[in-house]
Amino acid sequence: TIKLIPVKRNTNRTKIPRQPLLWGSTLSASAINIQSHYAQLQWFPGKSVVSRAGDICKVGGWVFAQSEELNFQNIGISPISPPRSPSPVSTHTSTASTITGRIVEILQDSRSPCQHSLVAIDLFQVAAIRHEVFGVPILYRPMDKATVVLVNANDILFEYNAQHNCLKAKCTTSGRRNVVLERVEVSQTEVCIEHQAVDEYLINTHALHNAHLLRDCLPHNLVAPIPFRQDRRSYHDEIAARLRGTQLDKREAAANKRAEKAAAAAAATLPASINKPLSESTESSHPHDGVSGSRKRQRTDANIAGELPENAPMDVS
Repeated sequence: TIKLIPVKRNTNRTKIPRQPLLWGSTLSASAINIQSHYAQLQWFPGKSVVSRAGDICKVGGWVFAQSEELNFQNIGISPISPPRSPSPVSTHTSTASTITGRIVEILQDSRSPCQHSLVAIDLFQVAAIRHEVFGVPILYRPMDKATVVLVNANDILFEYNAQHNCLKAKCTTSGRRNVVLERVEVSQTEVCIEHQAVDEYLINTHALHNAHLLRDCLPHNLVAPIPFRQDRRSYHDEIAARLRGTQLDKREAAANKRAEKAAAAAAATLPASINKPLSESTESSHPHDGVSGSRKRQRTDANIAGELPENAPMDVS
């Protein structure tokens, strides 16, 4: 299914009739697999196409597709191997080959859209090795030149994410662009990356969208997990030994802390007289510093009974 570019309106807000394009004025005219009757047809430019996986693929998007009309020996590339397992979006035949690239144009026949709906793809080749830093598959142009191929709109398998190899191209944040607010460009600007003219891209295998389809189409050596250490057993033993030493240190520190808490709790439960300061204990035990409370009570009782005069001295010996 193709969605055409919306028609324009004049000053009276009236739709301007859609004007078809001649084949010679399209980007698809430079494709390497043109059929002879395409030149006699007129075409409407499309905005997006729906893939077999249900993705809305716009111009500039990266896709995998199938083609039965390419001679790969003439264009200097090798087709991508068929999927390793049955895929819901792939119906490989003996003559169909899987290709990948970026959509440059979407066309629909102005008279019979059901019969002729084409997608022009800027063809890229998947490298046999991964990127040395990021560990992801690499896309490059075959024979270092742009190659456009045509596929039917129904043969677009799915869309995926690819990023420019800025590390190799040495791209810098030297550009500026207008900020878009509510779909309108304003005078405020922001810094952006200026990509250099190096046609090499990286397939983002870390993305979640269509990850299962991407792993199914790419060679296994490009998507297989990379082990963190090759000798897993020795690395495991090394980490385990360090962990055991760390656990022993933690247990010893915890035991010391528990012992300190127990000692502090035992000191807090001793009698108050033991914890009383030495000066306070000396004052209360001196015989000539005063009369104790019990002796005061004896003196008061004696005064009441009349046994002793009120001011008579007491024998405290």
